[in-house]
Amino acid sequence: MLQPDRITALCILGVCLATISAGTKLAIANELEKKLEALQQDLDKSHAKRVSLDRAARAAAAELEAIKHRGIKLARKMHRHSADADRLEARVIALEKQERAKSEQIQQRKTELAVTLAALQRVARMPTAALVAIPQSTDMTIRAAILLRAAIPELQQDAMVLGNDLRALTALRSMIDTDKSTLSNTLDHLKFERRSLASLTTKKHALLKTMKTAERAAALKTARLSTKAGSLRELLKKLSNRKQSPELRGPDFDPTPGILPPIEKKAALPPVTRSRAALPAPGRVVTTFGQKIPNGGLSKGLVIITRPTATVVAPLPGRVVFAGQFRGYGNLVILELRERGHALISGMSRVDAQVGDKVLAGEPLGEMSASKRAISKLYFELRRRGQPINPLPSNAAPKDKASG
Repeated sequence: MLQPDRITALCILGVCLATISAGTKLAIANELEKKLEALQQDLDKSHAKRVSLDRAARAAAAELEAIKHRGIKLARKMHRHSADADRLEARVIALEKQERAKSEQIQQRKTELAVTLAALQRVARMPTAALVAIPQSTDMTIRAAILLRAAIPELQQDAMVLGNDLRALTALRSMIDTDKSTLSNTLDHLKFERRSLASLTTKKHALLKTMKTAERAAALKTARLSTKAGSLRELLKKLSNRKQSPELRGPDFDPTPGILPPIEKKAALPPVTRSRAALPAPGRVVTTFGQKIPNGGLSKGLVIITRPTATVVAPLPGRVVFAGQFRGYGNLVILELRERGHALISGMSRVDAQVGDKVLAGEPLGEMSASKRAISKLYFELRRRGQPINPLPSNAAPKDKASG
C-alpha cells in the first residue's frame, strides 16, 4: 500500500500537471519534437559515418590481408636465405678443414722433397774424381749411382704431385672466398628482410589498432544517439497519451537498446593434419616427437636449433589465443586450430603476435634471440583434442608415442 505522505505528494503533482495549459503542453511537445529532429539528423549523420567507416574498414581489411601475404612471402624468403646461410657456413667450415689438411700435406711433401734435393745437390757439387776416391767398393758405388738415377723420376713425380696439391689448395681458397662472399650477401639480404618484416609488423599492428578504435568509437556514438532518440520518442508518446488521458503516468520507461556492431562470424579453420604442418623456423631438429628426454619422460613435441634472429612463423592457419610469458616455456604463442587443435610454439625472444589475431600459415609470429653465445632452441608442439601428435610427416614418426 502507498504511504499517506506519498499519496499526498502524488496528488499535489497531479494537481500541478492538471494546471498546465494546453498551450504550454503543446510548446513542450514542439520543443521536444525539434530536439528529436536534431537528434535524428545527428543519428543519420552517424549512420552515414558508420557506412563510410565500414567501407574504410573493408579497405583496411584488404590492406591488412595484403600485408599478411607480403609478410608470408618475406618470411619464406628469409627462411630460404637462412637455410642457404646454414649450408654455406657448413660448407666453409668443411672447405677450411680441407684447406688445413691439404696445407699440412703440402708442407710434409715440401720437407721430404727438400731433404732429397739437398742430398742430390751435395752429390752434384762433388767432382767425379772425388767420388772415385771415396773409400767404398765398386759395387757400392754402382749401387749408389743406380739409386740416384732412380730417385730422379721419383723426385719429378713428387714435384708434379706437389704442384697439383698447390693448385688444389689455391682452388680451395678461391671456393672459400666465393662462399664467404655469397654468405655475406645472404646475411645482408637477411638483415634487409628482417627490417622490412619489422616495418610490416608495425604497420599491421597500427592498422589493426586504428580499425578497432574507429569501429568501436562509431558504434558507441551511434548507440548513444539511438538511446537518446529512443528516450525522446518514448517521452513524446507518453505526452501524447497524457493529452488523451488525465491519468498520472510516471516517467519510468526504458530507453531503446543501442545499436551494437555485428558479431563477427568465426572463420572456418583448416583441420589439424600432420602432412600440412610446416616447421615454424628452419633449423636442425635435435629432439623428435616421442624421444626420451632427460627427465625420463617422452617429448611431446620437437626441439629445433635455429639461427640467431630466425623468424618464427605460424605452421598452420589459426587464431592466437595466448601470446606472452608462461612458466617453464618462456615466450609462448598458442594457436587455436580447427577440430579442437592447438599449436604451441615457444623459445622466441620476441613475440609480435597478439591475442585475437587470425594468422595465415607462414605468417610471422616472432623472432629468435640475436645472441650468438647461447644456442637458439625453438619448441614446437601440435595437439588434437588435447592430445599431442607428431608434427612431422607420418613416415618420419618415431615408434614411441608421447602421452598428453
